[in-house]
Amino acid sequence: MPPIPQHSSHPTVPTGIVEGFYGPVWTHAERLWMIRLIASLDMNLYIYAPKEDPFHREKWREPYGPDEMLRFAELAGGCRDHGVVPCFGLSPGLSIVYGSPEERLLVAEKLLSLADVGFEAFALCLDDIPAALQSESDLSGYQGLAHAQAELANEILERLESRLGPEITLLFCPTEYRGTATSPYLQALGRRLASRIEVFWTGPRVVSPTITAADARAFAAAIGRKPILWDNYPVNDFAPNRLFLGPFRGRTPELLDELAGFTANPMNQPRASQVALRTLAEYVKSPATYEPEQAWRRALIATWSQSIEEGAPPELEEAFTLIARELKPSPIDPDIRTALSGAASGERSAVERTEKAASNLLDAALYSPILGEIAGWLSDIVLRCETVRGALDCHAALDAGRIAEALELANRTWSRRRLVGVQHTMATGDEITRAERLLIPCLRREGFLIFERSSASRGNRESGEEVLLDADIPLAAAKPDRPPIILDAGRQIHVARLICAFGQPWNVPYPEGLPTLSVSPDGETFDTLPLTRCADGIGIADVSAHPFRFIAIDAPQAEHFYLLMDPLPAPEISNAQESDTR
Repeated sequence: MPPIPQHSSHPTVPTGIVEGFYGPVWTHAERLWMIRLIASLDMNLYIYAPKEDPFHREKWREPYGPDEMLRFAELAGGCRDHGVVPCFGLSPGLSIVYGSPEERLLVAEKLLSLADVGFEAFALCLDDIPAALQSESDLSGYQGLAHAQAELANEILERLESRLGPEITLLFCPTEYRGTATSPYLQALGRRLASRIEVFWTGPRVVSPTITAADARAFAAAIGRKPILWDNYPVNDFAPNRLFLGPFRGRTPELLDELAGFTANPMNQPRASQVALRTLAEYVKSPATYEPEQAWRRALIATWSQSIEEGAPPELEEAFTLIARELKPSPIDPDIRTALSGAASGERSAVERTEKAASNLLDAALYSPILGEIAGWLSDIVLRCETVRGALDCHAALDAGRIAEALELANRTWSRRRLVGVQHTMATGDEITRAERLLIPCLRREGFLIFERSSASRGNRESGEEVLLDADIPLAAAKPDRPPIILDAGRQIHVARLICAFGQPWNVPYPEGLPTLSVSPDGETFDTLPLTRCADGIGIADVSAHPFRFIAIDAPQAEHFYLLMDPLPAPEISNAQESDTR
């Protein structure tokens, strides 16, 4: 990419970020902050391509308004002032008619309008779209998707060159953007695409734990040029309830020799993304000597130093480091023992240290931008620690024969446990599994915890079968495809409320709806109970007027749920917590 300058500390490839994630977009101020950050790290490329900007993707044909164009002009100017090339990306692939001259002209004019306010490079992003042509005219006019896309990209390049000069840069994100095997699409695209159009590639996978020089060479052979890496780390749009604060790893030193450029896709949280980006800068500067753990520790120190300038209390650096380790496990670095995972074996001191650190950081979140970004995860860590402490205390009281105290602790702790991970989640739940194992005997004693179904249940982790936690309430029937599940209590029950709490794996959002609960005195006639949502994944049904023996549960979308009876109190959710769960 000739227009993108090479820094002296950057002997290999242009490096930067691609703001290419789904979900909430950055603010203008956050983008300007990010430009300053990457420039300080000797990165020299910024690509604007957020999927949720409607005028970038859904409404690509429509021009930006004057206010947006003023912001783009300031953004491009900020890039130039800091030695960063501003690149604007457009994603017309969901609806474009490739063979329409009017549509092709609209693409070119949209890009040229951004050139008028200072953008110096451009990207045509045709990722995450249907893998075949959609319009009848395109189906008859082209030999396939690659043919249509290559002609579009080549024409756009010609139009840009005629207006802006022959050195203008055009990047291209293909519809097949991952993997190492060739395909008819990639072969056709590489054969037809102008040789100086650079092509994006995410590695062997969409989120690639490892990327080697051999991987890049394989893709280059398929596409006919060295790829520019679109590294989907530390991006978290596929897991918005997770943060990834770990270092770059799994990218071999020789990889850079096989790339035309290296861009990282950050998280929706820009300041939290800087931890990983700082390690990337070290890797690019010296891939042969890069050591992820040492780079990570330096990145934490530098991140906290900058955070102090932005309002973070200096004395909380140790707390930040401790919590960063809790948030370190990631798709490219999953096997990390943290204080909370250690708490699964009952290390109370680690729990208390972690809780204190998270609480102190949470107190400072109002006046520290990075702590404000991660406040939801800090709250979840506090809830996890409270749950583990309560479970340990409950177990101790039960062992000592203090039954009433144990029961009170179990009630209170289970209320907190049901809020854990509602919106913000950690890599593992070992400590919560440990807490549940301590709480369940006490809950079973009074019949509070009726039933659990889990794809990784304690009763049978491999089969995912339904597990009863109270022998007095056996499973009467489980029909094919799971719903409905019918429980026979074996006796008439009269309680105030039923509480249903359900969830799914960490990388899948909670279902929109709640399970359907019905009760019956005879197993023949069932009354459906209205469920009131009190938080994502938690519903409460008033059954005070419905004595029952049978309960029917219809929850086809839930992989994991609990059914409990009052007198377990409903979780008390403050306004702040309630906003966190939406």
